[in-house]
Amino acid sequence: MKQTVENLNKGNLIKAFKRLKKSTKGFSSLIVRDPLDYLDFEINIDSNVNSLVFEINSSNYHPQRPYLHLSAKSKGINRPTVVFNIEDALVYRFCIEQIEDELIKKTRQKNVRGGIKITPNKNNDGDDFYEKWFEDWMKHQKAIQASLENKKFLVTTDIASYFENINILVLKDLVRGDVSGKNCVLNLLFYFLENTRFRHDYEVNTFNGLPQEGIDCSRILAYYFLSSHDHAMADFCKIHASDFYRFVDDMSIAVNTEVDGKWALKQMAESLRKLNLVSSIEKTSIMESSKAKEELFFDENVRLTELESELKNKIKSGEDIKQTVKEIEEYYVKIKSKKESYKNWSKVLKRFYSLFTYAKSNFFFDKLIDHLKEYPLLFSENKITKYLLQNKEQ
Repeated sequence: MKQTVENLNKGNLIKAFKRLKKSTKGFSSLIVRDPLDYLDFEINIDSNVNSLVFEINSSNYHPQRPYLHLSAKSKGINRPTVVFNIEDALVYRFCIEQIEDELIKKTRQKNVRGGIKITPNKNNDGDDFYEKWFEDWMKHQKAIQASLENKKFLVTTDIASYFENINILVLKDLVRGDVSGKNCVLNLLFYFLENTRFRHDYEVNTFNGLPQEGIDCSRILAYYFLSSHDHAMADFCKIHASDFYRFVDDMSIAVNTEVDGKWALKQMAESLRKLNLVSSIEKTSIMESSKAKEELFFDENVRLTELESELKNKIKSGEDIKQTVKEIEEYYVKIKSKKESYKNWSKVLKRFYSLFTYAKSNFFFDKLIDHLKEYPLLFSENKITKYLLQNKEQ
């Protein structure tokens, strides 16, 4: 008997499209293969969605080859990001929406963050709200900071080329074990993933690599993929009186001794290897707690949050913002001279760009070229673009 994809209908796809448009960071500035792609689709959304549902349920759907866009990272290295046509982006979005609750429930535990729902939750008043990446990251930072009040060392690492090295077949087995009653949705999802990865020169399909895109779908799968690793590290921490923290693939363990730190790195390496993953040696370190507090910019992020709140409140109420902007400028000069060499400086710099964007300040005008050379991620993540657009009249 012919099966149809669970919950796949015109109404749910239109809702998925609206959520995609509403919640995706920078939706209006997403790279598209044709400037009219999204507009054309939305104008005729009823007929386009009906056609897509029919194609999928009649087994005639096949994703188009995505557009490959090389996004700058640093030191000449780039990240292979992809741009889907609107129908394929919508299929991916729909599939993730159908299973994200199960994936997040399986993965989300104390100190494991970075898995943000793309469908809205409800607050105590019954209103819909979307979870925010930045708020989750700040909670991550505060948790590590609290742990370092008692622990003497912090081990930090992340995964080398994480998205590119996730094995789709391993991921499929894991997801099928945790999501029940949605076999056809999972068939569609993994059919999509297996047929949108780039294979150069007709190479054999190794089934390695999640697409890195701008529609917040792959992040959920990447966040979930490490759930078995999280449990292994939690077990290690119980034995060694340590604390494990993860934000997507950024991992930290607060320990009491340097020896415990080395044992922690050994355990992490062995656990990741079971998933065919490896730590990035370049980004692995064991730091004394005092040094870690400096390099993670705990105090600076608190102060920047205070300045951001003050600035936004003044803008909202129509007050003069000159004094606040001056304080932000002086604070930038103060901490840049001391901490620009720290590896997390680029994250702080992004926050300054956001503040000067809100304020429509030209403070960074004479620094743009240097920032582009040293921190190309500022451009690929639209920080510089938004800053220039907001100040286009100056």
